[in-house]
Amino acid sequence: MTNHHGEEDAVSDDENAIDSESITASVENDPDTPRARRPTRVIRHQQITKA
Repeated sequence: MTNHHGEEDAVSDDENAIDSESITASVENDPDTPRARRPTRVIRHQQITKA
C-alpha cells in the first residue's frame, strides 16, 4: 500500500501500467491470437488514462 510518506502508490501505479502494457503487447504480437480476441479496447483505454 502506501508508506508513511504516501509515495509508494505512485510507484506501484507506474509498475502496474508497465506490466499491463507488456501483457497486451505480447498478446497483440502473438500470431496465434485471433484478431477478434486482441484487446484493442483495453489498449485504447490505457492510452486515454495515461494521456
